[in-house]
Amino acid sequence: GALWASLRAERRGRALWHRPAIIAVVAASAYIFANGLFTGHAEQRVAAALQRAGIAHPLVVASPPPLAFWRRDIFWRDAANFGQTAVTPFAAPHIEPVGARHHAADPRIARIAATNSEVRAFLLWSRMPVARFAPDGTLTLTDQRYGDPRAADQFTVVAKPGG
Repeated sequence: GALWASLRAERRGRALWHRPAIIAVVAASAYIFANGLFTGHAEQRVAAALQRAGIAHPLVVASPPPLAFWRRDIFWRDAANFGQTAVTPFAAPHIEPVGARHHAADPRIARIAATNSEVRAFLLWSRMPVARFAPDGTLTLTDQRYGDPRAADQFTVVAKPGG
C-alpha cells in the first residue's frame, strides 16, 4: 500500500513522494511500541498478582498470540513451580493454584548435559525449561512457552542417562 503510493507519487513528479512510506513506517513503529508497552504492563500485572498469591520471585514472560494483539499469553515460574494464564487490558489476571513442578534445577540434568550436546544447546536456548524423568532415568526437556501439542515436538529433547 504505502510503497505503491510512494512509487505512484514519485512517477507523477510530486515533491513529497516519500510521505506515504514515512507515514507507514511511523504507524508500524507506533504499533510495535504500543505492543511492547502492553506486554511489559501485562507482565508486571501478573507478577504482582503472583506475589500477592505468595509466589515471591516469579519469572513472567508474556507472548501475544497470533491475530489477538489485545491479549497476552502469560507463562510464569518460580524456583520450583510453573503455570500460565492469559490477560487482556481490562480483565484481572487469573492465577491458577500452583500444582506443576518444572524440575529445571534437578542435578541429573547437569550430569546428562555434561555428555549430551543437544541437552546443553537446549538449555542454552530455553528461557523456561521443563524437565520430566521417566522411571529409567530418561530426560525429556521441553520449553514451557511451547507446550501447545501442535508445537511441542519441535521444542523437545529426549536424552538417556549416560548416553
